[in-house]
Amino acid sequence: MKTRIGWAAFGLLLLLAAVAHADRKVVSANNCLLMRDSDAGEYHDNIYDRGGLRIGYHGPGFLGVVCPLFRSKTTSTGGLSALKVNVQKYQTGGLLCYAESSDMNGSVLKSVTRTITSTGIRSLNWSNSLNTSSSKGTYGILCYLDGAVLPAKADELFSIDYTEL
Repeated sequence: MKTRIGWAAFGLLLLLAAVAHADRKVVSANNCLLMRDSDAGEYHDNIYDRGGLRIGYHGPGFLGVVCPLFRSKTTSTGGLSALKVNVQKYQTGGLLCYAESSDMNGSVLKSVTRTITSTGIRSLNWSNSLNTSSSKGTYGILCYLDGAVLPAKADELFSIDYTEL
């Protein structure tokens, strides 16, 4: 009986240690980069809104936004145990985001897509579906924000909340 209790206590300590070593971060959309529009041959610097801690797009069509995720546990291969992208959805079209993990040479290890169509403040939630990574690899988010011609409000990306194992 003592052996079972001892092993159960040891397992609980291991679980608590693993949770304690998970590294949670919340970053603003100001860490994101604009994608080049290959059709127009120009950047959208004159029509995007990077106010405060958000990024939005005022123009026709959509704007691609790439958000690198900073790693503290650079040798971990456990992936992310949680991932959310927080947005304000004004337009009725779909908002599409990809989350990816890549190795240090840029080869994609895993890519998971999320889409929302309903308006309001929303979260795209990957939970633990991006569960693989590579030592010294990278994580990133790619989102396509629907634009709107002023004075209409455009979709906005606010923050990214993630936990690295």
